[in-house]
Amino acid sequence: MQLRTKNKELIGQAAGQTVEFGDKLKIGTFEITGPGEYEVGGLMVTSPEENLYSIHSDSTHVVFWRAYDGSPKTDSKDLGQVDALIIALKKDSSTLKNVLQTINELSPSAVIPVSPELLDELVKAESAPTVKAETYKVEVVSEEKDRQIILLPCSQI
Repeated sequence: MQLRTKNKELIGQAAGQTVEFGDKLKIGTFEITGPGEYEVGGLMVTSPEENLYSIHSDSTHVVFWRAYDGSPKTDSKDLGQVDALIIALKKDSSTLKNVLQTINELSPSAVIPVSPELLDELVKAESAPTVKAETYKVEVVSEEKDRQIILLPCSQI
């Protein structure tokens, strides 16, 4: 999945589909409205609970988590190997401690914030290498490597 920013929102391209990571997860014109399993244009999306989406495409696994209400009930055993975690935070998010605990449990290779809220705190607490980029290509991680925080234009102020 290739990620980029368009009009301050994160957009992904995979399997010939456009994925919008905003207030709603959209694939093309189809909006994921709630928990369930969806197959949309070659993408398999599972939403085990509100604000948590697991997207399988091109042999990569991307999880989109709107971390607005604390840690998700779903854990890493249910989600499996995560290549990239796209995370939306807001100023009144539950404690960053819970967010960091979930990130560590999911153990993604890349963490991609989609907004600048709590960004400085996340970067400082996570203490992982930070990379600024215009675009980012999610790739399958075949071997263990250090986690990176990827800052796309939508992540920055």
